[in-house]
Parts: sequence; C-alpha cells; structure tokens
Amino acid sequence: MTIESNIAAREAADSATGDLETWAALAPEDSDLFWPRVLKNVLAAMPAELRPKPEVAPVRPMTPEQARDFEKCPMPFGQHEYKPIGEVPIDYLVWLDSQEDFRKLLSQYLLSEAGQARQEE
Repeated sequence: MTIESNIAAREAADSATGDLETWAALAPEDSDLFWPRVLKNVLAAMPAELRPKPEVAPVRPMTPEQARDFEKCPMPFGQHEYKPIGEVPIDYLVWLDSQEDFRKLLSQYLLSEAGQARQEE
C-alpha cells in the first residue's frame, strides 16, 4: 500500500463514518436498534476475506447423566443406524466427529438452489 492509497483509504473511511458521532447521541432504545444495523451493513459491504471470523463457542463435555442418556439414543444413520450410540464402536464415533469438512460442504449444499429444490420435493 502506498502512502497515497493509505491516505485515500483513511479519508474515505472518515467520510463514510463521519456522521456516526451524530448518531451516537441516540436514546438507548434507539441505539440498541441502530448500531447492530450499522454493523450488519458494514460487514455486508466488507470483502469476505477481511470480515472477522466468528467466534466458535467451546464444546463442553456432557455431564455423566447427559452422557448416559445420549448413549441410549439410536444412531440416526450409517452402518450402525438404530443401534444405541453406547453400542456403536468408539472408533466410528471419533471418525464421525472428525468429518467437519463434510459437514461444512453438506450445509453449503443444503443452502444451494439444488439442495433447496430437493428439500421441496
């Protein structure tokens, strides 16, 4: 980035956000609606590679009672379908948990036109 482009970027940002000080004086009930909308609009206009990555909440272990209940649930799919999860080999469960790339791709597919069309059938 050159000095000139740096200055131009700073001036453009200052120009775009100059009126925000006026809005900062909004009543709290109006401010609660205003600022999230500003943030949403800024993030929508921002190039994807510059958007902050969403924070992922840490996964917390189940309590012993929750784990016992979960082990009784039937496996919903796959080669061990309908078996209680407590009877499914642990290696298979660990492997399923490692398939994050597939889960992301599946979510994207289900949101696509093709995935939506299949869900409407």
